[in-house]
Amino acid sequence: MTVIFFINHYTLYSYNITIHTVTILCKVNACYNANIMQNNSVEQIPCSKVEKRAGCISAALNILGDKWTPLLLGQLIESAKTFGELEVVLAGISPRTLSARLDKLVENDIILKNLYCKHPPRYRYELTQKGKELQNILSAMGTWGDKYHEMAI
Repeated sequence: MTVIFFINHYTLYSYNITIHTVTILCKVNACYNANIMQNNSVEQIPCSKVEKRAGCISAALNILGDKWTPLLLGQLIESAKTFGELEVVLAGISPRTLSARLDKLVENDIILKNLYCKHPPRYRYELTQKGKELQNILSAMGTWGDKYHEMAI
């Protein structure tokens, strides 16, 4: 079996793997252990200090990992907003990107898309209970950003 992975973002390496456990080094110099199963799938091993089972951080990043999404959710925590209101408060986001982020969040039951005018169709976006539960994560990100703001810019 051949496994392909990045050692850094400039070099791609390919190795033949004959053992059942391999350590993969990612471009951020973090080390992830993965068990290679008989059917060539990869079993994730949890980051034991921060997640109860494997894949929890990946699941959260699937929602929060896209550019603009945390800022978008932060605006919706304050109150429900229309597409136009979100465009104004998220200065710099393109309409296409905003639409894509909203569609993904609706699809994942993080926000609701409520029709408030039929002609022309107008929608207001608000958080679901599942979306409201992200507030603690966003608050923690805000606290960290406040503490290290100078270093992060």
